[in-house]
Amino acid sequence: MINIRRVYKKDYPNGKKVIYQYNSDQYYDISITKKENGWRVDLVAKDFDEPFHKHWEGEFFDESLSQLECYIAELHEDEVGIISFNYEKWNNVLRIWDIHVKPSMQTKGIGSGLIEFAKKRRER
Repeated sequence: MINIRRVYKKDYPNGKKVIYQYNSDQYYDISITKKENGWRVDLVAKDFDEPFHKHWEGEFFDESLSQLECYIAELHEDEVGIISFNYEKWNNVLRIWDIHVKPSMQTKGIGSGLIEFAKKRRER
């Protein structure tokens, strides 16, 4: 069973690195056309010549977001996903800043579970 627990920056004095990665076969070509009464923006999906792979390290905790809540999803004490978000009560917006699921655990409902958790957390 997946356990979701809140984590705090103070628990990670050296920071908490997250590996972000994704693959894509397509990209969007954007064209912008000026019209008499505004602008028209078109997005056309196009194929890469070769699949694109992006891989980079980031920091989980964002110093500029004081109301950020950060959570880790664990399965048998193994970290399988993360989510960070904040709820803006004044305009009723749940803003997810970061969500990541370990590649070997994708398509198992963990990301959906993290989003559902954040939505329920907002209701408190």
